[in-house]
Amino acid sequence: MTPAQRAWVRSPRGQLSLIAAVYAGSILFSLGAALSRSAVFDRTVYESFEPVPAHLAALTPEQLQVLPTEDRRRLYGQRINTGDGVAIELLADRPGELHDWLRATIVTGSPEQRRAATALLPAVRDAARSAELQQQIHQTATYARERALALNDAEWLALADAVLGGA
Repeated sequence: MTPAQRAWVRSPRGQLSLIAAVYAGSILFSLGAALSRSAVFDRTVYESFEPVPAHLAALTPEQLQVLPTEDRRRLYGQRINTGDGVAIELLADRPGELHDWLRATIVTGSPEQRRAATALLPAVRDAARSAELQQQIHQTATYARERALALNDAEWLALADAVLGGA
């Protein structure tokens, strides 16, 4: 850097120019990130679950009720990923917790995971006792419908409409 450039950078005009350049760059970066969200993030970043250990494979409903949350989440993940494993009704004894997991999968899951989570919403709605939780489930189904429309996913849209139609 020459002495003239150094003097300009140290001047008030130079400092304001640098601040403006950083500000403009951050705006461009933010716009780029926002515009590429659906093109990059929604198509490449998905929810993942740890594999189910062997000791969780054959549990009775009574044993399921006392399982720690992390083990119950693994069983939920197996159900979402494969469609096999523990019946969702057995995990629905804590409908608020299960709804939170379903909502997270609908937001961050792969297309197959989102469809599976949306299809499980009625089981949680049937287990929900409070009007507040039923309202949250309705909001989640509405969000799923909006995202299905935005992503042009007809199968997911049909599942979300079925949940909303059964409300």
